[in-house]
Amino acid sequence: MTKVLLTRLLAGMLAGLLLAMPARAEERKASQPYVVLVGISQYPDKQIKGRPHAEDDVKALYDLLTDKNYLGADTRHVRLLLGSEDAGRHSQPATRANILKALRWLAAETRTDDPVFFVFIGEGGPVGDLGDRRCYFASDSTFKGRAKDAVAAEEVGEALKPLKSRRFCVMLDVDFKGFTGGPLPVAEPTLGKSPYKEFLGDDATDEHAPRP
Repeated sequence: MTKVLLTRLLAGMLAGLLLAMPARAEERKASQPYVVLVGISQYPDKQIKGRPHAEDDVKALYDLLTDKNYLGADTRHVRLLLGSEDAGRHSQPATRANILKALRWLAAETRTDDPVFFVFIGEGGPVGDLGDRRCYFASDSTFKGRAKDAVAAEEVGEALKPLKSRRFCVMLDVDFKGFTGGPLPVAEPTLGKSPYKEFLGDDATDEHAPRP
C-alpha cells in the first residue's frame, strides 16, 4: 500500500471517528488519543517470513496519527514498536515483552472517552496441536519456540481486559501462515469459534448484549 493511499484511507477513517465523538465541547477536550503501533519487516528467525513494507506502513501511520491536521495524538501517548530502530520517531524494539507492556499501558491509562488505536503489521502462526490457538510473532520470537516467545492471543486478551475506552480501533495485517514449515507437521491455523476474541472480549460471545 502506498503512503499516499494509506494517508487518504486513514484520513477518511479518522474523520468518521471524530464525527462520532460526543457533541459536548468539554467531553471532546477531556479525551486524549492513545496509540500503539507495531510493525516488523524482518524476523531474525528465518522460519518466520518477512513483511517488507510493515515498518514503512506503521511509520506512515505514526506520522498521520500525530499530525495535528488529523488525530493530533501527543507523542507522549504513542508507542511505536519496530523490528529496526527509528530514532527520529523514538521507536522501541517490537519484542514480546514490549508489546505486552504497551498493551497493558493502554489498558491502564486510557479512559472511557479516549480514542485508542492498536495496529499490528507482521506475522502470526498457530499454537498447539489443533491450530485453534493463535500467536503474533514479536521481533524476538522463534517459530520453534513460539509457545513461549511469541505473543499468544490469550495474552493479548488478558492484557486488554481492564481497557475502559469505548473508542477502541484495531487494525491488523497479519498472516497466520507467516512461516515456513520444518520437518515436523504443523497444525493448520484457524480463527476458532470466537475470531479475534482477544480484542472483542466478552462481546465475542453470546452471553450478553454487545457493549457500547
